[in-house]
Amino acid sequence: MPYEEIHRGYIQSWNVIYERKFPADFVISFGYVGTQTVRALGDLELNWSKPGTGNSGKLYNTAAYDNRTAGTEFWDGQLGANYHSLQIAINRRFVNGLFIKGAYTYSKAINRADDDGWAGLSWNDPALLSRNRANAGYNRPHIFQWATLYALPFGQDSDSAAAVLVRNWHVNGIFSINTQSNGTVGASGGNLNASNNSQTADQVGELVNLGNIGKEGTYYDPSAFAQPTQIPGVDCTDFDCYGTSGRNIVRGPTWANLDLSVFRVFNITEWLSSEFRAEAFNVTNTPHFGNPNLDVTSSNFMKILGTDYNAPARTVRFGIKFKW
Repeated sequence: MPYEEIHRGYIQSWNVIYERKFPADFVISFGYVGTQTVRALGDLELNWSKPGTGNSGKLYNTAAYDNRTAGTEFWDGQLGANYHSLQIAINRRFVNGLFIKGAYTYSKAINRADDDGWAGLSWNDPALLSRNRANAGYNRPHIFQWATLYALPFGQDSDSAAAVLVRNWHVNGIFSINTQSNGTVGASGGNLNASNNSQTADQVGELVNLGNIGKEGTYYDPSAFAQPTQIPGVDCTDFDCYGTSGRNIVRGPTWANLDLSVFRVFNITEWLSSEFRAEAFNVTNTPHFGNPNLDVTSSNFMKILGTDYNAPARTVRFGIKFKW
């Protein structure tokens, strides 16, 4: 396709924020923030097939197209996404030895694919394109963060040896809580046999959170989902063949994390100083579990057997630097 014919997209963004100052130097704001992505670049697989037909049913597997079975991707501005959020912030500038910064966001992001540029779709059948539109896999509806820097008040009114050792120390920390990203409950596509179209599990019951972590239990009740058993072309509509559960409907455990550090600047001479710092990331060593196994055909279906690879393990480090 000639360059000038590509339907290039754009992003719209808007916000309304109300801010007010309160006693003790606190400033609180709250507002609405939204974005709309129009015609994001992505791939549409044109050489797909209907349920039960596999490679033989691909649209280009005909004499007119030399029986082509390879992928034929149409790259254009054809995806979209939107984001809406309530954002609340509280700030206190560094006054009398105390700094505070907190924020809470309640949001929802919807898209057709969790990537852009070379993004592909889960369903390429034109009759099912609307099925791709669902909660974004990266969306975390609730995010709370609280950061504090505090100058310890000890030893300020004395020149004793003990006072010299304990004065001018600072403690800072960041505490955060956020919901986990979500995922799709998948199923075996062997029975579906539809090229370049995904199959999800059938949802046959209510999604119940059991909350178990590890191999002895499940996080959600696995009986809420089942492998589709419909036979394409015999006892189901095309939609039913792909599974009745939607994209990105399951979410793992909420994260909580605390990072702490203490530091002090030592003035050695008029022109030379040093800073000592001790830092601990995830100081409580709280595990941050990933999503449960979402393959309905797996023996570990709905079990959580590991942490999220993005999660920080407890890390402690010490450092000293000199400034002149």
